[in-house]
Amino acid sequence: MSDVIRLENVCKRLGKRKILKNISFTVEQGDIFGYLGPNGAGKTTTMRIILGLLRPTLGKALVWGQDLALDLKARKRVGVLLERDGLYDRISAHDNLDYYAQLYDVPDRQNKIENLLEFAGLSERRNDKVGEFSKGMKSFFWMSRPPVLTRRRRRWSKTFCSGYPEK
Repeated sequence: MSDVIRLENVCKRLGKRKILKNISFTVEQGDIFGYLGPNGAGKTTTMRIILGLLRPTLGKALVWGQDLALDLKARKRVGVLLERDGLYDRISAHDNLDYYAQLYDVPDRQNKIENLLEFAGLSERRNDKVGEFSKGMKSFFWMSRPPVLTRRRRRWSKTFCSGYPEK
C-alpha cells in the first residue's frame, strides 16, 4: 500500500502558543481514517496543514508524496468534504454537476455527468433536488465529483464515501 497522507513530526506555533506538537501519522490507500479530538485539540489546524492552507512551524505534511503548500498543481487534485458540502440543495443532481463542470470548463461534460450519476447510483434521481437526498447520499454524490471537475478518474469506495459501513 502507498501513503495517501503522511505527517512527520508536525508542529505549529502561533506566537508563544503551541497548537500542534509532534503530530505524526500515515493514512494508506484504502484506509478508513477518523481524526477525533475535543474542541481546541488542533484538528482544524492539522487539516489546514494537510491541505496546504497553513504551513507547519516544523515537520512536514504530504499528500500522495506532495507538499500541497508548495505544489499548487497537486493541491488542485485534492478535495475535501467539510460540514458544509458545497452542494446546492434547491437544484437537481444533474444541474449541480453541470454548474461545476461549466466552472471548470470540462469538455464533454454532459456525457461525464451521465456517467457520474450512474456511478453514484443516482441516474433515476438526476432531476431530484439535492436537498431531498439523505446525508449519506449527499456525501457520496459530493465525493464522486472529482472526475467531472478534474478530468481525472478516481476510485471511491461507497463504504468510505457514504460513511455507512457495509456488512
